[in-house]
Order: sequence, then C-alpha cells, then structure tokens
Amino acid sequence: MDPPDLIPSERFRPPLGGEGGWEPNKWRIFGCRHGHVLLYNRKQKEIVLWNPPTGDHRHVAVPPEYDREERMIWNGAVLCTAAGDRSHVHGSFSSCPIKAALVSVASNHAQVSACIYSTETGEWSDLVSTAVPFVVYSFCHPGTLVGNSLYWIPTGLGYAIVEFDMDRHRLAVIEWPLGAKVSANGCSRIVLAEDGGLGLAILSRHSL
Repeated sequence: MDPPDLIPSERFRPPLGGEGGWEPNKWRIFGCRHGHVLLYNRKQKEIVLWNPPTGDHRHVAVPPEYDREERMIWNGAVLCTAAGDRSHVHGSFSSCPIKAALVSVASNHAQVSACIYSTETGEWSDLVSTAVPFVVYSFCHPGTLVGNSLYWIPTGLGYAIVEFDMDRHRLAVIEWPLGAKVSANGCSRIVLAEDGGLGLAILSRHSL
C-alpha cells in the first residue's frame, strides 16, 4: 500500500518522551477507545493521550490532588464525545473532542474518586468522590462505556459497581446483583448489553 493508506510503523510506538523507553513499573496502559490510547506515567504523574494513526499526542499533568499520597490512581478511560455522530471521523485532537477520565482509591481504602480532562478546554474537572461500603484496594480492569457513563468493578473485600456519570459529573456505587456470585477462581466483567444498557458477565469455573 502507498500513503495515505499505508501508516508508518513508527506512529505505533508509544510517545514516551526521552525517558529511556517503556518501563512496566513506570507506565500503564489504561485503555483505548475511538482511535485514541490513554497512557499513565506513574513517576511523572502525567497522562499521555495518543492517536496512533496520526501520531498526535498530548502530555498532561494529573490534578494536584494526586501529588500527595492520599489518593492512588488505578485506572482510567479515554473517549471521543462526538462518537455518537455517525458522520464523525475520528482523527487528531483538532477534529476530535477527547475526554480522559481517571479513577482512584483513597489511602484509607474506603473512598473512590474520579475526574475528567477535556482537550476542548485543556483543563481538569473538579474531583468527585464517594464512599464504598467495603475495603477497596484498586481498579484492575478497564472501564466500560455505557451511554455517557463509565463503569468499573473495584477490587477489594466485597463486590459492587462504580458508576461515573460524566454528564452530571457524579460518582455512585451500584449494589452487586443478588445471586450473582463470583467463585474464588472465577471473574466478572461489565459489558454492554444487547439493548445498549448495562450488563454483567460472570465466569464461574466453566459456566458463564
């Protein structure tokens, strides 16, 4: 293939800057959606928004609330707010209104927080927090986008679903469905249901 159909392989190298390349203890990949990737540099306390096809990227320092040890960033998500427009073509930041969300756990393991960065404003939103009725350690799995909300399953001494409503800028804890048990060697994932709503898939041994 020839340009513009051929994309140079160099564009798919993460834009890590002059810091010696990829180090698992320093970098985390929080997810990809709508043609963009969200990276997190734990040591520099910054996120990197990256569009591999165009090579466009942006380094953004995380909010000052994360400079202290009171909160630990565990996961995040990236999305294009124009994705609902079927005529929209995902591309660089100049043509795509991108949002990046971060979710964190407080040092007391009893509270979770979230915030949003917008490429349109170049600013972070205020931090929103909510209490969780059990000890929470982390958010290990990628968030699931359903409508205008992001959902995560926290890892801890209990089960629940954390919802981040990006329109209302509200964080809430959804009770785990009654009877939905996860065995010691099983796992659970939030999924987009066939009707476009929120779904939950649980793998228990050999049953789904």
